[in-house]
Amino acid sequence: MSIILVQFRVTGDSMAIHEQTCVSSRLRGAEMTVLGALQRELDPSRLADSEAVVFGGSGEFGVHDELTQEWLPHVRDFMEEVLSRGVPGFGICFGHQVLGHHLGGSVETNPSLAEIGTREFSLTSDGMLDPVFGAVPQNFWGQTGHSDSVVTPPAGVLRLATSSIHDNQAFKVKGAPFYTAQFHPDLLGQDALERYQAYESTMTSRTERTHEEADLFIPGKDDAAVLLGAFLDWVRAE
Repeated sequence: MSIILVQFRVTGDSMAIHEQTCVSSRLRGAEMTVLGALQRELDPSRLADSEAVVFGGSGEFGVHDELTQEWLPHVRDFMEEVLSRGVPGFGICFGHQVLGHHLGGSVETNPSLAEIGTREFSLTSDGMLDPVFGAVPQNFWGQTGHSDSVVTPPAGVLRLATSSIHDNQAFKVKGAPFYTAQFHPDLLGQDALERYQAYESTMTSRTERTHEEADLFIPGKDDAAVLLGAFLDWVRAE
């Protein structure tokens, strides 16, 4: 049995291996199979031999981008198979947005909710009682980097975490073993800085701004990095 990592990255993206390494590290080196969404590799038959599915982040795409519509239906079909079969899942950043969109929530490119850098989050009452999110303190730190946000959560989810500017930082689907987080539990502060620097040339041409934003990542404030390991422990205990 292996864990599937669904990646949303173009062929040749230098951060594909970086993401694989980070996810594998947070999953404590568990066996992992990588499927590329853009490469149409999401075959539902792969779920028969999978322990869980992690839907990763994306450095280039938003849920409503024109190019995304070419392959998003393929992703949603696969995500629905994961949900309907009861395969444990965890959506990270873009994976969180796809889950929210798929279940009928509202995803927007909202500058007031965009986050970048190391941020503090708070567990909701449901989060504090949750077997996975209960692994972090009530107030915890993690890494962020997103412009799209789930502004209205879908029906049928439990909100697990919030922040000072974003109420919908993490969900669990009611009645299904599927979690999502808007932030990046796959990244340590140093990992997040490396990934930001790799993508900064596509984000803005303003050098001063990119340097200021790079300073927002704080190595060592990595509470959220235990969540994928806690998720794996929970999957294996169930």
